[in-house]
Amino acid sequence: MDPGRAKRDNDRNVSAVYVLLDTMQDNRIAGYFTISNTSLLPAEMPAQIAKKLNRYDRWGAVKLGRMARHDDFPNFGLGDILLTRAFSIALSVAEQSGSLALVVDAKNERLGEWYTGAGFQAFPDTPLRLFIVNLAMAAYLETMAGF
Repeated sequence: MDPGRAKRDNDRNVSAVYVLLDTMQDNRIAGYFTISNTSLLPAEMPAQIAKKLNRYDRWGAVKLGRMARHDDFPNFGLGDILLTRAFSIALSVAEQSGSLALVVDAKNERLGEWYTGAGFQAFPDTPLRLFIVNLAMAAYLETMAGF
């Protein structure tokens, strides 16, 4: 985890940082993620999605930047907690300013598979760059609310 870099990006308004604190141990950082804005080109999107959308040069999207958990918290499901919060924020952004999806660049195939398990799908030409549309995020949050 590099919270220093995340803080610098937050201070410069490059991205917004969201922190998960361990309130049982002096509010230690257990995990965090960053959110910023991005846009998608119609040619990047799978044809079955692009054909359903208005023809614009670009569509707005939210970018899930860095997401990490502290090594002291393995097997606590913090990734799911962080992702659930990121989905909530992405959907809020979509309501306020228009956004098609949440986009993430997976660091490796293992993480790409983890994101796919949460409902993301790969861009056709870049398998480690993934996205999840707003309807899928909302469905995921409904599922998680049932637990």
